[in-house]
Amino acid sequence: MVYKATILENLTNGHEIITVKANDNDFGQFARIYYEIASEEMKQYFDIDRNTGLITSKITFDREHRDEYMLQLKATDGGSKFGFASLRVSIEDVNDNSPQFFVKEYKHVISTSNKVDEIIMTVKAVDKDINANGDMNFPLLFWEKFLRLTKINMMS
Repeated sequence: MVYKATILENLTNGHEIITVKANDNDFGQFARIYYEIASEEMKQYFDIDRNTGLITSKITFDREHRDEYMLQLKATDGGSKFGFASLRVSIEDVNDNSPQFFVKEYKHVISTSNKVDEIIMTVKAVDKDINANGDMNFPLLFWEKFLRLTKINMMS
């Protein structure tokens, strides 16, 4: 069986992720089930309640560092019989990164020979967030007024 869970990045440690459940057809003490994370590596990121199967985070996840974790889970009954399941935890992006330009300052000389609507410069930036969280725009509201005035002054 494969369980799937999704959590937002930047949640504090101790966040409840999912509760897994195993079944056993035995009775009495042999029917008691104990849960554990089978992978030693994943124990640094997740904790599981031995009796309930509740899985919680042990760290604050950062999607830009790692966006998915795959855990092997083990359930053992009171008679030492065991079974395995997997859990895929996906880390969902939040808008936690600012865009970064490739250079600190852009400079360009605008010539009187430049035509209206001509591209005079391309600026580039990157944002580590994904999808809509990583979308960028470059508003030039202040500069549009300046450039319009310059065009008017250049024509007169």
